[in-house]
Amino acid sequence: MRNIDRNLRCRAAPALAAAVASLVLAAAPAAAQWTTVSPGVEYAEFSESGPNRAYVVRVSRTAAGVALDTMIAQGKLSAGRETVSGMVARHDDALTWWGRAWGGRYEIVAAINGSFFDLTTGVPEGGMVVGGTYAKRFPQMGGGSGMVWKVDASAFLGGCVSHPRDRNYVTWADGTTQEIDSINEARGDGELVLYTIHRDADTGTSGGGIEVDVALDMPLLIRPQPSAVEGRIAAVRDGSGSTPVLFDHVIVSASGDAAATVRAHARAGDTVGITQELRNYARSCATTQPGDWTHAFGAVNAWPPIVENGSIPCPDGGSSFCSNVAWTSTYRPRTATALNDSYVYLVVVDGDGMGGTVGMNFRQLAEFCVNRLAATWAVSHDGGGSSAIWVDGSIRNRPSDGSERTVANGLFVARVLPADFSTMLGTDDTVETTASTELRHGPGTQYPTRSTLAAGQAGLVLAHPANGALARGHHWWLCEFSGTPGWVAEGSLRRTGGPGPDADADADADTDADADADAPSDVPAETPPDVVTPDDVGPGTDASTDGWIWVYQDDGCGCRATGGSGAGGLAAFLAAVGLLGAAGGRRRRRVCFRSPTSRPLG
Repeated sequence: MRNIDRNLRCRAAPALAAAVASLVLAAAPAAAQWTTVSPGVEYAEFSESGPNRAYVVRVSRTAAGVALDTMIAQGKLSAGRETVSGMVARHDDALTWWGRAWGGRYEIVAAINGSFFDLTTGVPEGGMVVGGTYAKRFPQMGGGSGMVWKVDASAFLGGCVSHPRDRNYVTWADGTTQEIDSINEARGDGELVLYTIHRDADTGTSGGGIEVDVALDMPLLIRPQPSAVEGRIAAVRDGSGSTPVLFDHVIVSASGDAAATVRAHARAGDTVGITQELRNYARSCATTQPGDWTHAFGAVNAWPPIVENGSIPCPDGGSSFCSNVAWTSTYRPRTATALNDSYVYLVVVDGDGMGGTVGMNFRQLAEFCVNRLAATWAVSHDGGGSSAIWVDGSIRNRPSDGSERTVANGLFVARVLPADFSTMLGTDDTVETTASTELRHGPGTQYPTRSTLAAGQAGLVLAHPANGALARGHHWWLCEFSGTPGWVAEGSLRRTGGPGPDADADADADTDADADADAPSDVPAETPPDVVTPDDVGPGTDASTDGWIWVYQDDGCGCRATGGSGAGGLAAFLAAVGLLGAAGGRRRRRVCFRSPTSRPLG
């Protein structure tokens, strides 16, 4: 039996357990008062017997413009720790793909700590799905896998999972398939491994293999056969390691026999498909259970499951799992996620004497989730000194270390702000830097710096659906400087020539987008609640008074927001149809602008 509390027990005092055993409190728990943090998100504090204090955020599962996602300490899975508050600051106002297009950005309203982790390296245990990308695999048949939030805003509690080898593969342009061995882990001899920006700024591999840089059409979603996440091969680096990774790219890295297969089939400019599938099993890993991981958007490892289908799995403490001291007699601070048909809950309980509180064992935590929250599913996260809940600007609980502990990852709730695109530049414009500035791996200051550009350095704007998007206080553009692509803040750029911003819209107007709009898609058909389009505009409607930008209804096709008007016509149109936000543009709405590179998610 794994030691569930191995990261937590360093401060457990035997005297505390004895004191708890003799504690008898007859007072009934006080009723909690829910307060609104953001539309669809509420917060309450519970005074419980013990004595204990619980801090809870509940998220309406029908809330418009609200998303759950995960966050990584220091922005990389390879190493590093950070407080929950620090991670919130790192990920707040970041660009997101929520709504099936790049453009919206997060306004984080609540967050908790995540999974167990290596105390030395800071590498989290188990797997993670981050913003739609399967960034770290859950252990093969390794037990629990935590809360799962999907692209269509549905949620479920993941169980024991497997990755069938014949259903997790790369498909090369000639139809050849090649099995995936792991994601963002050290590459072994003869293996094929996928690397994303979530591991680090580069793959960290040595030479001797081959690495294929693929620019993706969307995040690295879990998409089972016959579907795939598609992308275009931007470069093939044979014999070189430590390939840099841009935020929306994946590096297919191979060595030994696997490298020989890649060499035979990978060519720059080719289209590549990546197919992934997880099978969901019950906690015992013996039988399958409901839970479709397709299009998971956010998930973080958690263990153990403490409420399953409305029941507490260990009412009598009869199994080895239930006789673990953490279930029966270890009273500590706790963190959990829970859900029912109406809400998703983030839960933290104080303990270790902080504020006079005792803490809970797993059974008590389960009883709280069932009796006080009416949860039907719940799972425990890392606890003890790691337990922390951040709500609307501050930590609300009393961490038992006396201050926030640095941890490996976390889970957050965010309001998704509408897209805000600049129209200052366009694809193929030439630019120069106006001062020394940073070329980054992605559109935001949270991404690592790829190089430092000198003032007056000449570059070229490359095509990308996120070009001009506002994130982290700046509008960002994908540019190439001396053959190196990366993202630059608009305030450090000056246009020196080229076709201009209107060229993108003109090209769009010449594109027959109806074929894409009518194409089948296996992405859930529900339009995400943060995407709003008027009924009186649709494919083929010239919606701008300037006559050059096309507005399409988002029917699940995953269109990319891009382009814009340099005059007042677009703003006048948006105001006329009620899609222009008032007072700072903070209405939770977005218009989906069709770009020439848009394609359906099917």
